[in-house]
Amino acid sequence: MYDVVRKDASSMAIYQALRVGGVHPETAALANILAEQGVVAPHSGRPFSEALLLGIGGGIGGGYFVFEFTGCPKALVIGARHQWHQTDLFLTGICERLGMPLTIRETTSAKAAATHLRAALDAGRRAIAWVDLAGLPYVQAPSDWERCWIHVAGVVGADDAAGELLLDDRGPVPWRIDAETFAAARAAIRSNKHRLMLVEAPPAAIELERAVVAGLRAGVDGLQDPPIKNFGIAAFEKWASLIADRKNKKGWPAVFRPGPDLLRALAATFHAVETNGTGGGALRPLFADFLDDAAGILRVPGLGDVAARYRELGAAWTAFAEAALPDAVPTLGETRHLLQEKERLTLARGADAIDDLSRINGRLRALEASAETAHPLSEPESLDLFAALRDRLEDIAREERAAVAELASAIDGL
Repeated sequence: MYDVVRKDASSMAIYQALRVGGVHPETAALANILAEQGVVAPHSGRPFSEALLLGIGGGIGGGYFVFEFTGCPKALVIGARHQWHQTDLFLTGICERLGMPLTIRETTSAKAAATHLRAALDAGRRAIAWVDLAGLPYVQAPSDWERCWIHVAGVVGADDAAGELLLDDRGPVPWRIDAETFAAARAAIRSNKHRLMLVEAPPAAIELERAVVAGLRAGVDGLQDPPIKNFGIAAFEKWASLIADRKNKKGWPAVFRPGPDLLRALAATFHAVETNGTGGGALRPLFADFLDDAAGILRVPGLGDVAARYRELGAAWTAFAEAALPDAVPTLGETRHLLQEKERLTLARGADAIDDLSRINGRLRALEASAETAHPLSEPESLDLFAALRDRLEDIAREERAAVAELASAIDGL
């Protein structure tokens, strides 16, 4: 059974009791579960890294959508991970390739869902839960984003005296959340079906080489041969074709007019690439770390050259994201710096930085509200920015095509 941490316990006591934290929500939660169970990577004898789990799960991907949810602002959705829109398949893929038994609990009953979670915690097991991101109080999302964004978090323990759960959600100390509030967040998005995932240590030796090859192949297929042009590298090409197109009704000049819609789109662009659990560079640098590992595991030195190429791509993605929120436009530059500081504080201090995070979130909301009347960009200025971003995106898409072709060649025959 997990140590129950008293509500007035110090953050250091919480940290010592529970291993939590990481960069990318899905791989961080899974890595911490495996480490707690004593599962180590065969090639190193150390706990699985997020990079290695990311690659075994298929690595990087692509996605581009613009949604208009009922009751929500226009939403720009950019995918950077393999199966970014199906986190359950991404995580089960990792476990299946590593031979790790897993259990997925789904139910339409809130009472049954609470029973599933309670049983796991009583058995001393961590769980990964699917929730409505806006339903997590520490995220401090605007109310108009409720039931819009699916998120996963590790549930690592409970403080029954306080009626709280302890969550592993990228910060270095657990986030505390009222149990009823968490139950509501699990129930908010009906398609989640209160999903809960439990993972066990593998009963036999891990066949790491096979798992790595399977992950590489899945990632290459997803990038090169997506089901529709909103996925894979085709998604970035589609985005590039629309971002400056003044004739297409789906083009950014028509969809994201100067004002709050444009500010949100540019902020969402930066967030998707840099601060949405990617580690920066649209997950490409983290994927490069995996490729360096894979080069040794598979004894394919050429994968190291591909890793270098993806690090360059990561830098290009970062430059693109920064160009979307340039310092030359004060509102945009301040938005970027606030998003960067929010991510830094989340990863470095987590729950201990809640007051600073509240201040940042308040300022971001104020900037968005000010864009209603004081547009950060005029229409001509927005068109110039769109054209500059298009040029960068076209270059990135070409490099993405070349990089995945090199990757496919490196693993051909494995």
